[in-house]
Amino acid sequence: MSQRRLHYFHTESTSLTDFPGEIITEILSYLDFPDQERAFASSSVFYRARLSTVHSGIRRQTEWLKLRENTLQIPRRELWSHNAFLRIICQTFFSVQPTERQLGDLVTFFVQELIFAWMFPSSEPTYEEVLMNNSWYDYGIFHRRYPLLQKLALILRWNMAGPFIAAMLETWFEIQWLKIRDEEEVQEFRNVNYDQPPSRTDLLPHQGKILEGIQGLAFSPIVLFAPQDPAAIDFNWKVNDEQWAHPVFDRLKLYLSIPELWNLELRHMEGKSFENPYRYYRRIASRPFLALILYRVSETPAFALRVLMYLRYIELMTPDFDIPRDTRYWFEEGFVGATLYWSYYSFHWSGGYFELVHWAVVALIHYHMYLFGVGVLSDLLLNLVYFLRPKSLMVRTRVARIVMDELLAFGYDYCSDEARDAVVSLADDGQGNFGGGTAPINWDLERELAVVTPPAERAARSGNSASTSRL
Repeated sequence: MSQRRLHYFHTESTSLTDFPGEIITEILSYLDFPDQERAFASSSVFYRARLSTVHSGIRRQTEWLKLRENTLQIPRRELWSHNAFLRIICQTFFSVQPTERQLGDLVTFFVQELIFAWMFPSSEPTYEEVLMNNSWYDYGIFHRRYPLLQKLALILRWNMAGPFIAAMLETWFEIQWLKIRDEEEVQEFRNVNYDQPPSRTDLLPHQGKILEGIQGLAFSPIVLFAPQDPAAIDFNWKVNDEQWAHPVFDRLKLYLSIPELWNLELRHMEGKSFENPYRYYRRIASRPFLALILYRVSETPAFALRVLMYLRYIELMTPDFDIPRDTRYWFEEGFVGATLYWSYYSFHWSGGYFELVHWAVVALIHYHMYLFGVGVLSDLLLNLVYFLRPKSLMVRTRVARIVMDELLAFGYDYCSDEARDAVVSLADDGQGNFGGGTAPINWDLERELAVVTPPAERAARSGNSASTSRL
């Protein structure tokens, strides 16, 4: 009897491969994402059905992100579930090209992830990230999403989705700006009267989320975690690599992972200072995202190379994006000016400035040779000369000698005649004499090297009206 019963059950049983696809999809829909991940790994039937569950999963997680936006209390189970979902879509679309509909859902989901990262709560005044659920363990779980999102960014770049991501994110920023544009505090920072004493008004929390979000995203980790000791001057120092690998830079790397976002105009708070007498104002300005990042990171030149290397990696891993193919077009002029600008604030005493100028100029030349080769040397030198024109003859002569020493190593043949003549002209005192300046340095004039000041405006300034713009 028992044998007949066993035979009956054996003949009536159905293999999993015989189940219709609708039933397999229905089974998977009842599973949470960690369970789905295990099911895909355990059975080829479930693995082949993963595409049928992805579409609904993307929309579910997009709505979940909207509900959990700007919150620090997320159940640990939901954090695990979200990370599992990210692993599923990365594994799926690394081997299968998404359809047009799936790509649209992925773009919407990724933009919501960028918004979620931008709006993540931060502590004032440093704008550091706050612990998730007041737990280091949960904070670690939460941060595991960033490397997965960078993989998803690679998938989207290879599917030419960058322009759509940039357009959607720009629309979101514009909507947020329209919400606060007409509020009294914002208006005061938009229409700053430099003839009056600086305002003591401060932004409200919801205004600061938009106008000071860049500080939490990028400025805070750069200021607090970039190497600051003398050894960091050496761009070969391994601690620069170790610091760039720190998890606090994950949000910044996520935003830098889509090159179309580099030129995204962001409204932000910046400072503007005047001398004689000294006054410091805060105002709302609009600048490209990448310009803000590179201005801030140029304070630590050797660490800046790690950011530039990451940008170069993103550029080379992005096929046919609709911006100039060479990263340096996005940063070279502003970055050169910012590096020299910060050199004054680091070593502003007499003599110390010479040493810092030496390191800054040598570092700029070495960085560009390392990243782009000798083909960009002429453009780099022309940018150096442009920002050094207003300096005293003594400083210009010093820089000209430094550059000539470096050119002996890299070769004069790689420079155009225009670039070589421009470097030589730095040591010209205006009367046909080269390198003969012995007049004392006007250190107030040296301070005038401002990265955002147009040449015409800088030339029109006189002693008491001199000002310096600081992002």
